[in-house]
Amino acid sequence: MKVVLFSRDPGPFRAYARSLSGAIFIQTQWEAAKGEIDRPFPQEQEYAEKSARLKEVNILLNMDEKDNTVLEAEPDEGEVEMAVRTTGHER
Repeated sequence: MKVVLFSRDPGPFRAYARSLSGAIFIQTQWEAAKGEIDRPFPQEQEYAEKSARLKEVNILLNMDEKDNTVLEAEPDEGEVEMAVRTTGHER
């Protein structure tokens, strides 16, 4: 009597090998990502400076908008007519 330890169909073995190699690849990527977390960001100082400057510019731009809304609290005649026309088309 012959005892067959492996079947002649390599399909199940190939599927297992693919899943195992996929798991090894994921584990390798996970270890690399964990190492990257502790590494400093090279442009961190430049990013902080540019972010601070962007906040300053946005504040300056928004100051102009706030002043216009206070000065133009009442709508002009043209704006009133436009509002009447647009509300007439909505249903």
